Amino acid sequence: MYSTLRTTLLLIVVLLISACSTASKTEIQSTPTSATLYSAEAVVEAFYSDYLSYFEDPATGSFRNPLADRMYANRAYLTQDLINTIDTIIASFDDMGAYDPILCAQNIPDYITFGQPIINAGKATFMIETSFDSHYFFVHLNKEADGWKINTINCDF
Repeated sequence: MYSTLRTTLLLIVVLLISACSTASKTEIQSTPTSATLYSAEAVVEAFYSDYLSYFEDPATGSFRNPLADRMYANRAYLTQDLINTIDTIIASFDDMGAYDPILCAQNIPDYITFGQPIINAGKATFMIETSFDSHYFFVHLNKEADGWKINTINCDF
């Protein structure tokens, strides 16, 4: 009986190690699928997950700047108008300072959260809260022919 229990436990440990090593090799999909664009929640979650994870290069651990690299422009989560607006904001920065128009902050938050959106007539609005004290902003989406797209990010400053 002890031998059977030990064998079973050993088998479970081997399966868990195997599952963990397989899971760690899974990469985040950089291009959205039609299923990802199906709901406004999925678009906001996928875009901000990609955006926040972009800051650290998984291969080297070094810092990457998603704004300088224009990673937001290589995703189908944003409308072209929003991409143009972000580009214009970034081009207006001078040596005195800047902020991230996607996070509405100067620093990178540890996390962001959002609740249920307000959805009406093909439009959705999310209130995004960050790890910073009393910091929040609004993200607006439009339902387009190919799915939901973020079309405005409101930084209230």
